[in-house]
Amino acid sequence: MIRDCQSCHLRICQLSYTDYLPQHQVQYCRPQILYMLKHSDILDSGIWPEKKSGYIDTHEDVQASIPQCAPHEGVICEWAEVLWRIDQTGGDGIVLREEIDGGAREPLCSAAWRALGYAGNGPKRRKESYKHWKERKYGKKKGTKVPIKNNLVRVR
Repeated sequence: MIRDCQSCHLRICQLSYTDYLPQHQVQYCRPQILYMLKHSDILDSGIWPEKKSGYIDTHEDVQASIPQCAPHEGVICEWAEVLWRIDQTGGDGIVLREEIDGGAREPLCSAAWRALGYAGNGPKRRKESYKHWKERKYGKKKGTKVPIKNNLVRVR
């Protein structure tokens, strides 16, 4: 089933590990981050995963556009962006990569899901750290100590 993705507005929200993601449609939403993590061995070599279908859409009378960079350059930049976003999540990002490398399918554990939520926010990077995002998104439990100026502590 295909429906609009809420974070990237493309019609690939139901992207699975076996589907194909065209390189020019990368918007860094959760399904796309999962797709790229699943194909990390191919992306590490600077090659975009190929479409598994045997259908070839080429016509002799259609002029192809001329790429502005080397074929591997865009792949390396997009893969580096994904790795940077996941590295910002610290240990939760390690858990996410281990689950995907281990062949795990959804549902992911809560730490991996949080890392994926932080990394897969769309084309723009988050302006807040993972720690602050996590506190804002999931909140602190009552009774936790919050540091205030001058080393005073307030209990919520």
